[in-house]
Amino acid sequence: MGTGQQQTRISGNYTMEFGEVGEILKIFQDRKIYPDCFDLMRVDDVFADEVCNFMREKYVERCAKKQISMTRAIKFLGKEKVITMGQSAKIYDIKISQRVPIRYSEATIKRCSEENKKGKADWRLIFINGLSMQEQRQKWGVNSDDYMNCPDPKDPRPCFDKDNTWWLDEKESNWANFKPETGYYLLNFKPYFSCMDMDWQRQESEIKKMGLQFQRCLVAVFSEAVFTSCKVNSEEIARHWKHWSDTVSSNIHICVGFFHNKVWMVSNCYSDNTWSVPGLCVCLSLKWES
Repeated sequence: MGTGQQQTRISGNYTMEFGEVGEILKIFQDRKIYPDCFDLMRVDDVFADEVCNFMREKYVERCAKKQISMTRAIKFLGKEKVITMGQSAKIYDIKISQRVPIRYSEATIKRCSEENKKGKADWRLIFINGLSMQEQRQKWGVNSDDYMNCPDPKDPRPCFDKDNTWWLDEKESNWANFKPETGYYLLNFKPYFSCMDMDWQRQESEIKKMGLQFQRCLVAVFSEAVFTSCKVNSEEIARHWKHWSDTVSSNIHICVGFFHNKVWMVSNCYSDNTWSVPGLCVCLSLKWES
């Protein structure tokens, strides 16, 4: 074929002349995925979801084999958006004997970085030691009799509300003593899906539309991430909103956040709540890819 001519594939109906889409369709056709399959995807949402979810899972599996290094993660996200294992272990006085890998691919970290730069997200890579909610309360303490003051007014960290004790009961121990797995978590601290606009079920539907890798952040992970950021960076992220989780107590979903000044509270919010807790939103996290 002469210089300047567009290269085409000689078999099938789809050629490179259709651009990247044509190239992809040609790959399908060569593997006997015929137009009838695409016609079915157009009219059957369940079938389309099954196909797309399978492709997404396989992509995630492939990406998982290319875990990113800490150096490159910081390069993409920026130092201010990353809290390392060393930084976190130091403030919690925890010794970790072996290196913990970042269980996300470079492609995922890079995509999060791009969303941050466009102002669409606030993705942060934070090392979580895996403390339960009750362990965190014991670690950071409660406010004094002066309702607005935490143990040390000069300390940038927040504290728990001394009167907020309902979740310390034995019947709440299944979730209040749950310890999440230690590791690096990608968390989006740009609040999504305000309860002023949608109830819990509608929020859940919107999260599912985003893809299988997205989920509501675990209560204990969200709480530890906020406290860690306050201590490491003197930054009170999630200062003006609360996280509505999928953790349930007596059929009511748990929410956590700042309710008064630096006082951290655990509450429960009905699924159809659209007004009672101002600033009730969702912190998204990405599932590990390996």
